[in-house]
Parts: sequence; C-alpha cells; structure tokens
Amino acid sequence: MTTKYENSDRMQKFPTDERYASFSDEQGAVVIYDTQNNSAWIQSDDNVELAAMA
Repeated sequence: MTTKYENSDRMQKFPTDERYASFSDEQGAVVIYDTQNNSAWIQSDDNVELAAMA
C-alpha cells in the first residue's frame, strides 16, 4: 500500500507532494521513492524519531 505519511499530524504540517511516495514490504522495511525518477529511492528496515537524531 502506498502512503505519503505515517500519521495524519505530519500530513497536516507539510503540503501534499505527489512526487514522493512510500510503501512497506513483507519484512517491515520502508521504501521511499521518487515517482518521477525510478533510480531515486531509499530503503530502511528501522526508523528513528527526529529528536533522537539531534
């Protein structure tokens, strides 16, 4: 299933952009990709809160 954002709060803070999309695979990894450039994508098997990165 393709989604733009994981939760509705984040969706309200940022404008809708049809260029980027994401999906989760069977193992739970998330892939974010550019819908206009099939060579531009990133995959992660874990997530980190933004505050934890600072």
